[in-house]
Amino acid sequence: MTTAEDAFEEALYIFRRLAMSNPSVYQPDVGSVLNNLAVLEWELGKVAQARTHLDEAIRINTELWKMNPASMGDGLAWTLLINTMVPTESERPTSELCNFASQAEAVAYDGQLKETAVASESMFCNQL
Repeated sequence: MTTAEDAFEEALYIFRRLAMSNPSVYQPDVGSVLNNLAVLEWELGKVAQARTHLDEAIRINTELWKMNPASMGDGLAWTLLINTMVPTESERPTSELCNFASQAEAVAYDGQLKETAVASESMFCNQL
Protein backbone atom coordinates (compact mmCIF):
# COMPACT_ATOMS: atom_id res chain seq x y z
CA MET A 1 0.00 0.00 0.00
CA THR A 2 1.15 3.54 -0.70
CA THR A 3 1.05 6.36 1.81
CA ALA A 4 -1.84 7.95 -0.10
CA GLU A 5 -3.68 4.65 -0.18
CA ASP A 6 -3.18 4.25 3.57
CA ALA A 7 -4.53 7.75 4.16
CA PHE A 8 -7.64 7.09 2.04
CA GLU A 9 -8.25 3.76 3.80
CA GLU A 10 -7.96 5.49 7.18
CA ALA A 11 -10.30 8.29 6.09
CA LEU A 12 -12.76 5.71 4.77
CA TYR A 13 -12.69 3.85 8.09
CA ILE A 14 -13.28 7.07 10.04
CA PHE A 15 -16.11 8.33 7.80
CA ARG A 16 -17.81 4.91 7.81
CA ARG A 17 -17.82 4.96 11.62
CA LEU A 18 -19.12 8.53 11.73
CA ALA A 19 -21.79 7.69 9.14
CA MET A 20 -23.13 4.94 11.39
CA SER A 21 -24.25 7.54 13.93
CA ASN A 22 -25.00 10.42 11.56
CA PRO A 23 -25.46 9.19 7.97
CA SER A 24 -27.00 12.36 6.57
CA VAL A 25 -23.85 14.29 7.46
CA TYR A 26 -21.09 11.75 6.78
CA GLN A 27 -22.38 9.41 4.06
CA PRO A 28 -21.46 11.94 1.32
CA ASP A 29 -17.90 11.87 2.67
CA VAL A 30 -17.86 8.08 2.45
CA GLY A 31 -18.89 8.33 -1.22
CA SER A 32 -16.26 10.97 -1.92
CA VAL A 33 -13.44 8.99 -0.30
CA LEU A 34 -14.52 5.88 -2.21
CA ASN A 35 -14.31 7.88 -5.47
CA ASN A 36 -10.83 9.13 -4.66
CA LEU A 37 -9.63 5.72 -3.50
CA ALA A 38 -10.96 4.11 -6.69
CA VAL A 39 -9.08 6.61 -8.87
CA LEU A 40 -5.86 6.04 -6.93
CA GLU A 41 -6.20 2.26 -7.09
CA TRP A 42 -6.93 2.43 -10.82
CA GLU A 43 -3.80 4.55 -11.34
CA LEU A 44 -1.80 1.98 -9.32
CA GLY A 45 -3.12 -0.84 -11.52
CA LYS A 46 -5.34 -2.29 -8.79
CA VAL A 47 -8.37 -2.42 -11.04
CA ALA A 48 -10.37 -5.04 -9.08
CA GLN A 49 -10.09 -3.02 -5.87
CA ALA A 50 -10.93 0.17 -7.75
CA ARG A 51 -14.08 -1.44 -9.19
CA THR A 52 -15.19 -2.63 -5.75
CA HIS A 53 -14.82 0.84 -4.25
CA LEU A 54 -16.38 2.52 -7.27
CA ASP A 55 -19.39 0.19 -7.27
CA GLU A 56 -20.00 1.06 -3.62
CA ALA A 57 -19.61 4.79 -4.37
CA ILE A 58 -22.20 4.48 -7.16
CA ARG A 59 -24.69 2.84 -4.77
CA ILE A 60 -24.12 5.44 -2.05
CA ASN A 61 -24.14 8.50 -4.32
CA THR A 62 -27.22 7.30 -6.20
CA GLU A 63 -29.14 6.93 -2.93
CA LEU A 64 -27.97 10.35 -1.74
CA TRP A 65 -28.97 11.91 -5.06
CA LYS A 66 -32.44 10.37 -4.84
CA MET A 67 -32.90 12.04 -1.44
CA ASN A 68 -31.51 15.43 -2.48
CA PRO A 69 -30.80 15.87 -6.20
CA ALA A 70 -29.73 19.52 -6.01
CA SER A 71 -26.98 19.05 -3.46
CA MET A 72 -25.91 15.52 -4.38
CA GLY A 73 -26.05 15.69 -8.18
CA ASP A 74 -22.41 16.71 -8.60
CA GLY A 75 -21.18 13.88 -6.37
CA LEU A 76 -23.10 11.34 -8.41
CA ALA A 77 -21.96 12.93 -11.67
CA TRP A 78 -18.29 12.58 -10.65
CA THR A 79 -18.85 8.95 -9.69
CA LEU A 80 -20.50 8.19 -13.02
CA LEU A 81 -17.68 9.88 -14.94
CA ILE A 82 -15.05 7.96 -12.98
CA ASN A 83 -17.03 4.84 -13.81
CA THR A 84 -16.48 5.47 -17.52
CA MET A 85 -12.70 5.43 -16.96
CA VAL A 86 -12.18 2.42 -14.67
CA PRO A 87 -12.30 -0.79 -16.68
CA THR A 88 -14.26 -3.90 -15.77
CA GLU A 89 -13.17 -7.53 -16.08
CA SER A 90 -14.79 -7.70 -19.49
CA GLU A 91 -14.98 -5.01 -22.13
CA ARG A 92 -18.01 -2.78 -21.62
CA PRO A 93 -20.03 -1.76 -24.65
CA THR A 94 -19.69 1.85 -25.74
CA SER A 95 -23.45 2.22 -25.28
CA GLU A 96 -23.01 1.56 -21.55
CA LEU A 97 -20.27 4.18 -21.27
CA CYS A 98 -22.46 6.59 -23.26
CA ASN A 99 -25.29 5.94 -20.79
CA PHE A 100 -23.08 6.71 -17.76
CA ALA A 101 -21.84 9.94 -19.36
CA SER A 102 -25.41 10.95 -20.26
CA GLN A 103 -26.56 10.29 -16.71
CA ALA A 104 -23.65 12.35 -15.37
CA GLU A 105 -24.63 15.26 -17.60
CA ALA A 106 -28.26 14.99 -16.47
CA VAL A 107 -27.52 15.06 -12.72
CA ALA A 108 -24.62 17.57 -12.67
CA TYR A 109 -25.29 21.09 -11.42
CA ASP A 110 -21.80 22.58 -11.56
CA GLY A 111 -21.22 24.17 -14.98
CA GLN A 112 -17.68 22.90 -15.45
CA LEU A 113 -18.67 19.39 -14.36
CA LYS A 114 -21.61 19.50 -16.78
CA GLU A 115 -19.19 20.48 -19.59
CA THR A 116 -16.93 17.56 -18.70
CA ALA A 117 -19.91 15.22 -18.79
CA VAL A 118 -21.01 16.60 -22.17
CA ALA A 119 -17.50 16.05 -23.56
CA SER A 120 -17.50 12.47 -22.27
CA GLU A 121 -20.97 11.95 -23.66
CA SER A 122 -19.81 13.18 -27.07
CA MET A 123 -16.78 10.94 -27.00
CA PHE A 124 -18.72 7.77 -26.14
CA CYS A 125 -22.07 8.42 -27.78
CA ASN A 126 -20.56 9.50 -31.12
CA GLN A 127 -19.00 6.04 -31.41
CA LEU A 128 -22.42 4.38 -31.54
